[in-house]
Amino acid sequence: MRWGYALVVGALAIAACSSSESGSESTGSTTTIAADPSTTSLPSTTTSTEQPTTTSTTATPTTEAPTTTASEEQVLADVEAAYFAAREAYLAAAQDPTNEDLREGIADTYTGANLELANQLLDELAESATVAVVDPENAPFAVLLAGPVINSEDPTFAELVVCEINSEIYVPVDGITGSDPGLATNGSIIRLFVRFQLVDGSWLSRSGDVLAEIASADECVPE
Repeated sequence: MRWGYALVVGALAIAACSSSESGSESTGSTTTIAADPSTTSLPSTTTSTEQPTTTSTTATPTTEAPTTTASEEQVLADVEAAYFAAREAYLAAAQDPTNEDLREGIADTYTGANLELANQLLDELAESATVAVVDPENAPFAVLLAGPVINSEDPTFAELVVCEINSEIYVPVDGITGSDPGLATNGSIIRLFVRFQLVDGSWLSRSGDVLAEIASADECVPE
């Protein structure tokens, strides 16, 4: 069974998920995941509309287990590294959304719908004079849940599933000094499907979907 696709604002954001057709109300989002209109399906190895699972089979097991070549292992490692690079690039830029050098990091790690969405979210932060604030003792992090896997029909695409614990908060610039802490937007915890595309030799975050909003990190791994 395939996961349904909806255009959501997720590069991280529960707040951004309030719109299914646009990136509106995205201030306070750390997630930069947008559905790709050109994509019609998610990985065929899933059997749940909520979360990825491995399709069960009754076929007689073969005597040889699937193997992964060294080059394939490197590709998968590159995809995983690309996810964390994109995530860190956005979080850095969200802390200083008018910094052009940090915005270049977005162009280096995102493409397609996710690039458009990341820039939109950062523009909205800049226009509203809002920034992300990270507590070093409670830093955001992510847990890889499934994949990465290379798309069997097009090896220039790859997918993975992660759980993001977004502990950063978003506050008006004046709020950093504590003038109005009540305006802070709390972080979120979400399970995400993310698709990557190989562009000029680099894996870039292209699109994806928010699979679930969850209450705590203990619920990251679906039952």
